Amino acid sequence: MKTIKKTTFFALVSALIFASFAVSCKKTAADKITQKQPDYLVLVNKTHPISGDYAKSLDLVTVDTVYEDETAEVEKSTYEAYLSLKAALAEQGIEIGIDSAYRSVEYQEKIMREFTEKYGEEYAKNTVAVPGTSEHHTGLAIDIVPKVDGEWKWENEDMMKLPELFALIHKELPKHGFILRLLPGKEEITGYSYEPWHIRYVGSAELAQKIMDSGLVLEEYVDGQKDSAPKGFVYLAEVVPDAILEIRYYSTYNFVGDRIDGYEKPVALLTEEAAEALKAVSDDVKAQGYRLKIYDAYRPQRAVTHFMNWAKDTSDTRMKQYFYPNLDKSVLFAQGYIAEKSGHSRGSTVDLTLFDMATEKELDMGGTFDWFGEESHPDYTQITEEQFANRMILRKAMIRHGFKPLEEEWWHFTLKDEPYPDTYFDYPVK
Repeated sequence: MKTIKKTTFFALVSALIFASFAVSCKKTAADKITQKQPDYLVLVNKTHPISGDYAKSLDLVTVDTVYEDETAEVEKSTYEAYLSLKAALAEQGIEIGIDSAYRSVEYQEKIMREFTEKYGEEYAKNTVAVPGTSEHHTGLAIDIVPKVDGEWKWENEDMMKLPELFALIHKELPKHGFILRLLPGKEEITGYSYEPWHIRYVGSAELAQKIMDSGLVLEEYVDGQKDSAPKGFVYLAEVVPDAILEIRYYSTYNFVGDRIDGYEKPVALLTEEAAEALKAVSDDVKAQGYRLKIYDAYRPQRAVTHFMNWAKDTSDTRMKQYFYPNLDKSVLFAQGYIAEKSGHSRGSTVDLTLFDMATEKELDMGGTFDWFGEESHPDYTQITEEQFANRMILRKAMIRHGFKPLEEEWWHFTLKDEPYPDTYFDYPVK
């Protein structure tokens, strides 16, 4: 009987273990269905609210924060990458902790109320996302806090006083799959002020490094993956079909001698407002027997960086005879021909000339596009009366329809009321 009882007992235990294992297997299979790998490039902001059931797909883990007896939740892979980041920074003598991570919509409402009470409504609107539009709903975003002299610096104003420390942290981010999500100078794109503490996991170190090196925020990167004009921009050919496109920086016939970084297709992009104004110019000059010929429009910041790097190499003078024969390349920075920023990157500047439909040739402007020299100044007097008159036909038409000229280049015009006067974009031209 003892043997029978023992056998029966072990049989019962075995049955229970098997049943438990079966239930566990079923749960794991179900989890694989609902807790699939998240979309690491999911875009959540003021204009892209998160879907109501997104959180159901997250595999969240509970983690400690810098606040005693308070925990947070983070998407599992994001947390593993965070631990790698934390360890790497610790080797450099930098300690970081988690302030906050995943937030439910309900919790975001609480944050909004607290910030409004503490900092005022205007600050809260610019700093805290409207519930449903917070990147923290994804589980992929973490607000980090550094420890300085044994104290956690969790107040926003304290962290803004630590630019050198955060620069070291930001340098390490992409190695572990993170990007700095809210960059300075990109407020009009992200909708939020610069936050050195807000990091976002994008799934891989390779992708994070690519995004960080480009200077893009996630909105720009995601838009750049689409075969369409970025939000607020249009293809010029669709708005001004009469225009002739000769995009010089897509070709090798330019002052560098190579295709310029960021020009992936021979198309012209402009802000919607600039394109509409240029359509009015086109109609104006077409009535006079001309068409617009476009050399350049929107120019990504990476192209400007390409110019900068080229200018530093004073040994590369392949195109000197065509564009700057009377200048030593070493003076291009000092004389303003090359600069760190270009109005073209704001999206409302265009370089162009006039094409005579009767002669089927460009109007003679007394100088070529991108010529480095005073001959390019619109008011240069050492040209013929006809050449000067041709420059004035273009200039007056552009001014009539809302553009302002550049006093150093007869071909260069910027929309007076440009929509992004302080934002320098880096979408590729494609």
